[in-house]
Amino acid sequence: MTLARFESLRHYIHVSEPHQSPPEPRTEEEEEMLPTETLEKLWWWKMEPLLSSFRAASQCLYTPRTEVAIDEIMVRFHGRSSDTCKMPNKPIKQGYKIFALADRGYVWHFQLSSRRHGIAELVKDTELTPTGSMVLQMARLLPKIENSYFVLFLDNYFTSIPLFSTLRAENIGAVGTTRPQGTEFPALLIALRQKWSTKLDWGTICAIEVDGVLCIGWQDNNLVLGLSTIHTVHEASSQVTRFRKRPQTTSTNAVTARKVFGDLSRKELDIPTFIDDYNHNMNGVDLANQFRQVYDTQRISYRIWFPLMHWVFDQAATNAYKLAITSKTWTQGHLEFRRAIYTKLLAYSKVVKPQVWKDAGPHNWISRPTRQTCVWCSKVVEVKKKLRATLETQSEAGMQVLKELSLSDIIPANKSFGGCSYCEIPLCKSSDCWTKWHSQDVT
Repeated sequence: MTLARFESLRHYIHVSEPHQSPPEPRTEEEEEMLPTETLEKLWWWKMEPLLSSFRAASQCLYTPRTEVAIDEIMVRFHGRSSDTCKMPNKPIKQGYKIFALADRGYVWHFQLSSRRHGIAELVKDTELTPTGSMVLQMARLLPKIENSYFVLFLDNYFTSIPLFSTLRAENIGAVGTTRPQGTEFPALLIALRQKWSTKLDWGTICAIEVDGVLCIGWQDNNLVLGLSTIHTVHEASSQVTRFRKRPQTTSTNAVTARKVFGDLSRKELDIPTFIDDYNHNMNGVDLANQFRQVYDTQRISYRIWFPLMHWVFDQAATNAYKLAITSKTWTQGHLEFRRAIYTKLLAYSKVVKPQVWKDAGPHNWISRPTRQTCVWCSKVVEVKKKLRATLETQSEAGMQVLKELSLSDIIPANKSFGGCSYCEIPLCKSSDCWTKWHSQDVT
């Protein structure tokens, strides 16, 4: 396929029908007439109902295991948009931020975030921050299974003592690293990190309980601070033996950390179970990013919603691969699975009935100087008005049919700035309007 052909096809791609999406304001007067809720949805509403369908299918087809992780996903986009975020410390420096709940690379639930409007569909808790409310909202969506529980693994962007205490009350465990901040966090651990982290011996542990949440400080290369509602530090099961790699001489507190290794580059050492569980279960969202980036389908585009569409396609393929591996219906690698999907999709196109044109054309989309009413929409409105007039003259049965067909309130025809160059008529960008007008089998 040539570049011109590919760009021509992509030019007409729409996820949602134009009449279902909020109108884009062209002037300040029109913008002021739109409700605030509509304006806030403009940046992601063009992806409906694909986003909702994908999210519902992901939750329906898979039950997460006990350990799940919540983290952010960056979708690359460097275009002009006030909804993108910049994160210099991430592999993807700029793009859309998506908060996801994942299990070993399977994205079970997600919520979009905007620099301008914040987290979409957020239910704010009065006692928590917006990110904490988002975590609690996701946690409450997890399936309620008898004699089972879930444990959330979070990084220091989400963790706080009020959040962990609320999750504990909901019978949901939580583990994560944290930052030494907040009035609830123990002052002793803050002082140890700020003034004594270079003087403590490797492996030193200090723990304080606050509101049912265990605040832990463990001396590694630096003093690692964390929160947990499922761990202890005083039992034999609180330690686990693992092979550890000796840090470089240029690392933080290298003198203290390298002392326990002696002349060995690797050594078996006892580390807290809290650290071991965090290292093995926090990468649920990172695995999803790795699977997706290997076979990324995203291409450069000037439409601000195109990166989200490509992310849905890529993540849907990744979720399908994880489902196939988990159910043991697929035993080969990731690349072979992708090839099998593409083969079946291309084979499906052979059984689809092609569109039969009334006239060979060439039919091309052009921009028109004035905004005019779509010809096909006008035709549909006229037919509906005639049908409504006929039914209104009939008995109560006709009125019932009128209500079932939603003909009591007929939407006016759409107006468009474009149309067909060959037919010389205005048409809206709806794929149905373009197809039905040019189809031979539609009268």
